Amino acid sequence: MTTLSNAHITLKIDEVEGELAAVLTPCGVNLLSSVRAPLFRGRWRDAEGRTRDFNASMAVEVVASHELDADGQQGLCLRFARVSAEVPEVLVRARLPKDSKISFWSIGITTLGNGYLEWVQFPVVLVPNDLPAKGGTSRVFWPALEGVVIEDAEARDRSHMAYQPIEYPNRGWCGYYPGCAPMQFLAYYREAGEGLYFAAQDASHATKEIEYRASGESVELIIKTFPGAPMAGESWLPFETALGTFTGDWQDAAQMYREWALAHLPHLPPRLAENSDIPQWITDSPIVVTYPVTGVGHHSGPTEPNEYHPFIAAMSHLESLACATDSPLLALLMHWEGTAPWAPPYVWPPLGGADGLSDFARALHSAGHHLGLYCSGLAWTNTADTGSGRYDRRNDLEKDGLIKEMCRGPQGEYSCLICNGEGIRLGFDMCAASDFARDVTLGEVRQIASAGVDYIQLLDQNLGGAAYQCHDAAHGHPPAPGPWQTQAMRSLLEHVRDGLAEDGHSDVVLGCEAAAAESLLDHLPVNDLRFHMGWWFGRPVPALSFVFHEFCANFMGNQVEAMVLIDRKKSPENLFFRMAYSFSAGDMLTVVLADGGRIHWSWCTKWEEGAPEQPPLREFLRHLNAWRRGPAKEFLVFGRMDKVPQLEGPETLHLDLTDGRSLKYQSVLSSAWLSTDGKRRALIMTNYSDRVQKVRLPLPYTAAACLDASPTRTSEGFVLIPPREVVMAACIC
Repeated sequence: MTTLSNAHITLKIDEVEGELAAVLTPCGVNLLSSVRAPLFRGRWRDAEGRTRDFNASMAVEVVASHELDADGQQGLCLRFARVSAEVPEVLVRARLPKDSKISFWSIGITTLGNGYLEWVQFPVVLVPNDLPAKGGTSRVFWPALEGVVIEDAEARDRSHMAYQPIEYPNRGWCGYYPGCAPMQFLAYYREAGEGLYFAAQDASHATKEIEYRASGESVELIIKTFPGAPMAGESWLPFETALGTFTGDWQDAAQMYREWALAHLPHLPPRLAENSDIPQWITDSPIVVTYPVTGVGHHSGPTEPNEYHPFIAAMSHLESLACATDSPLLALLMHWEGTAPWAPPYVWPPLGGADGLSDFARALHSAGHHLGLYCSGLAWTNTADTGSGRYDRRNDLEKDGLIKEMCRGPQGEYSCLICNGEGIRLGFDMCAASDFARDVTLGEVRQIASAGVDYIQLLDQNLGGAAYQCHDAAHGHPPAPGPWQTQAMRSLLEHVRDGLAEDGHSDVVLGCEAAAAESLLDHLPVNDLRFHMGWWFGRPVPALSFVFHEFCANFMGNQVEAMVLIDRKKSPENLFFRMAYSFSAGDMLTVVLADGGRIHWSWCTKWEEGAPEQPPLREFLRHLNAWRRGPAKEFLVFGRMDKVPQLEGPETLHLDLTDGRSLKYQSVLSSAWLSTDGKRRALIMTNYSDRVQKVRLPLPYTAAACLDASPTRTSEGFVLIPPREVVMAACIC
């Protein structure tokens, strides 16, 4: 047993068995499971697509050497010999700086034969499954869907979101990085505050599986890298993996990741307060208003034009909402395409022709509003059931030989899973490196921009801006997933932005579905968040905002399928809660309209289902956006998120889900912020309930304000927050 140890952390590595045995805190608490696993796992794939999996326990011989340098850094090198026929040697190095809470790990793998290294999972980390669902008090943090705290590691496996290893063809709501998982770190932390931090420090943004899965009495924390390795020879992953300890919760782990990310990641844009490429209308915080132009509130099956077509017919409803909320609007249209809704790549012309959309854009602009359109990413549609149901491009695919432009699997197969199936569309994912994908995307975007559109949610279905896996080297990339995917997506978006600039439309803003991955923040600054999907797995938390809020202006999103997740009868205040969550996270607010301009529960809630009571929602929106556009702007629009203190006083409410889970939340949601100059600190508390709530102000906050007056204080030192009101407490740093 080899030990690396300093005042902050002790690591024990069993070199004989090839296992990570323990990660100990200074108090001697082992943050790993008592169940062990091989230190690394990997997959080699031959030229015919057949796989050979290998792991550390398969090595015939392991040789260890322990080093200590002049600065007190301890090092360990492990040589695993004769791991398999295809993998003759694996080298593992670990280093522990003298005063660091974090150890750093690297791995090099030598392969033989006519094949390639497809993925490496390293190091393999198992933590105890002592989460609340098992009667414990620990938590796992997962960075997908803007951040989720896992309290039941098996909840996802009881749903259609069950864990599956990431491979071709790609799935949607999973730990795919860069994509639905926009960041590269995980954490495990105990109620007493001891935590395990696990992160890939990879500035090349190689494709990864960043996941968790229940494994008996353990939870496996997975960082699996797809290196795009050469056909044979020695390959080192081009980054170190950080494994260390911290004290606190997910926010403290996010703070550690933020410090690394801001110091090392390329492509970060200027902070929003200094970014001249962001049009001012974005930072003026419009309320995003999304609605379909055909159909009655659902995305599948045939649809007919509804009361919002022609486009200009929506103006009276939009002006009514703008007046009620005293806010500018971004009208973000769904089902607007003249081809078929959600049937990429061809979307133009819009339903009824380009002139009608241009007229609508001019009317919006004259009233101080803006226009956005949903698009559906890098996909090819053969047939679509949406719209008229007559969309058919199978002949084009065949006669033009376009199948060669699609993402191909490792055995030459073509398949697609995301938004692909009877009821919506049938087709394939386009490879982001394909010249056809680049050119057809630019062609469609140019036509959209020419109609006066201000915002294009371009990469719906490519969650987080993901480039999906492709094994076809004829596209000019390696025959395996890897860093080339990030480079290809960046190149495609640069191609689109260059084309827009040539046309005089450089002010058109692009975005994607879910938060943009950290590798694309400079190209996708405004995005349709999907935090609510985190309830399939656990408890959503605003980790993306914590790390990167200063650089982007995301919005609440269309909340697709929220009412599939939430039991509306048991949790009738859930829409107030969701609005308060997004507001607290620093995101622009969103409403989804049903018929008659009514605010509805979510997208994919059919119009025939009863809408919520309208006046309270409109007033709540007005109040929240008045804060966002007014006294809290320097924090909620431009600020850096800070760790929020636990509030004392508010009553506990329940969010009941349709799968029987009931999550406890305080009736006052809060977030903490630092101003852009770092001189002011604010605590923003939002009472989303219909009852007065009392809150004791935590130190160092001593003063509190409402929009119109000072909040009432009680003799016990509590502040009273009126129903559906916001109180901001501020102090000088």
